[in-house]
Amino acid sequence: MVFVILCGLAFFIHTKRLNPWVAGLCVEVVQIVCYILLITVKQPIAKYIFVMIATAASQSFFAIIWPERIRAARGTTTAGLAIGITNASCQLMGIVGPQIYQPKFGPTYRVSYVCSIALLSTCLGAVLTSWFFVAKDDKRRAKENVQSHDIVA
Repeated sequence: MVFVILCGLAFFIHTKRLNPWVAGLCVEVVQIVCYILLITVKQPIAKYIFVMIATAASQSFFAIIWPERIRAARGTTTAGLAIGITNASCQLMGIVGPQIYQPKFGPTYRVSYVCSIALLSTCLGAVLTSWFFVAKDDKRRAKENVQSHDIVA
């Protein structure tokens, strides 16, 4: 499923029909919707499908945003820091996950799903903030390039 999501989004991003930031935000929103449905739905088959979609979306997010993070990071040190922070956040998922999905929250895992929604909402805010600052920096660099081109010409 991850392969299908990534290939579909990559096609739309590559053909410039979809902004990578918008794709990443959509993936996060899909995860939030899946967790909300996991809280409300009682059918085991439906729960399995929503868990599968949420898990696939979570694994797709970093691959979609990765090129934008590297593009925004100028210089070797900044790119290294961006890669390190991204890897650290991935490792954090491996630490936090077992804590919020303990057997004591089962069999419904409502508390776990609510915690996941809260973490995903925080991630959504962080992605929006990152997009704002990257877009602001892109505009500033484009303005500098135009001014330096005018001086040369």
